[in-house]
Formats: sequence, structure tokens, C-alpha cells
Amino acid sequence: MNNNRKTGGALALLCVMLMALVGVFASPASAQPICVITPTYEGTAVIGVVGGTTVTPGETITLEGSGFPPNCTLEIIVDGGVVGTVVTDGTGSFSTGVTLGSTISGTVTVGVQAGDFVRTITLQVEGAPVTTTTAAPTTTTAAVTPAQPLRPAATGPLPITGGDSSAFLAAGVALVVLGGLTVLAVRRRNEA
Repeated sequence: MNNNRKTGGALALLCVMLMALVGVFASPASAQPICVITPTYEGTAVIGVVGGTTVTPGETITLEGSGFPPNCTLEIIVDGGVVGTVVTDGTGSFSTGVTLGSTISGTVTVGVQAGDFVRTITLQVEGAPVTTTTAAPTTTTAAVTPAQPLRPAATGPLPITGGDSSAFLAAGVALVVLGGLTVLAVRRRNEA
């Protein structure tokens, strides 16, 4: 009978610990953080294209940006459609390759967005795809005029998105402590 109580206490502790782990790992804290572009960054975030603003169909351009929040995930857009993502470095800068469609002509708009915040640059498309030859690389960053937000700026505080995971963490810790105290109480009662 004494062994059954010990096994039961150990099993109860294991169940409590598993429930605590599930609560901690199922919390929204494990989700990808949302990049919020505040008014501070709206005034400093700029993008440009290495090599200028004249491109050819099928070309891979290098899109660069700076003045964004550090470690921020931005969506890359070409003519309004999302084609990928890029994460800014610790200083809020990024550099990434973007391959343009082989059938584009006239102009193409390339940029980045995070929620309602958008920065774009318009590129002039000339000619057909050309074969590249080895040449000394040149770097030119085009001047960019900040794009207007898609919606008027909201007044008041920003909305809170996602959930607060601190309640899940506190509940998990409390369950682990409660399980440990239960095991101690059962052991003391069995020793008496």
C-alpha cells in the first residue's frame, strides 16, 4: 500500500508538470512578434535599390533599407503583391535580393510593408532580359520619397494585438509549485 501512494504521488507530480509545460508552450509567446512601425520610424525608414532605378525584366535587384525597427520582419512587395519577407538587423537595416518578373514592362513598384506601413520605390523597366557579364559592381542608392500610409493615422494609443503570456507562465509555475508541495505533504504523511 505504501508503494502505491508513492507511485500515485509521483504520477500526480508528473501530470502537473506536463500540464504546466503545455500551458507555457501553448501560450502566444511562442508566436512570431508583430513588427510595429511607430511614428518615430515612419520619419526615418527609407529604401533604395543598388544600381539605380532602371531595371530589365527577370533581373534580380538588391533592395536595401535603413531606419526601421531592429529585428523587424517586413514583407517584400512587388506591384502590391507580397513576394517574401526580410528581417532587419540589430540597427534596423536590411539588404535582400528581389527577382522581378520576366514579363514586366513600363514601371514596377517594389517595397516593404509592415501592417499599414508601406515604403515603395518605382523602377523603370527597359528592354528585354539581358545576359550578364562580369563587371566591377557599382552601388547607387536612389532617393526615396516616403509613401503615404494606406489609411489616415489613428489617434490615441496603438491597439494591443496578441495575448499576454504572463498569465500562462504564472499558472504553469503555480501548478509546478502546487505539485511539489503535494508530493512533500504525501511523503510526510506516509513517514508519520
